[in-house]
Amino acid sequence: MRPSLDNKLVVAISSRALFNFLSGLDNSPILERFKPHIFFDDQRTHCERACGIVPTGHVPYGVDRKVI
Repeated sequence: MRPSLDNKLVVAISSRALFNFLSGLDNSPILERFKPHIFFDDQRTHCERACGIVPTGHVPYGVDRKVI
């Protein structure tokens, strides 16, 4: 039997929107809670914090960087 959601507020948010909302804050607590299979980011500091929690890949270009 599935639990009833009648009296509970259910909020869905994409991980992308969540990390945009954090805007540079430490995302380690969220990664620990979500337990993603892998994490990618364009900022080295975010990758350095995340690599002890989840397999992490650094993307060497991002929103602020132009691809030549």
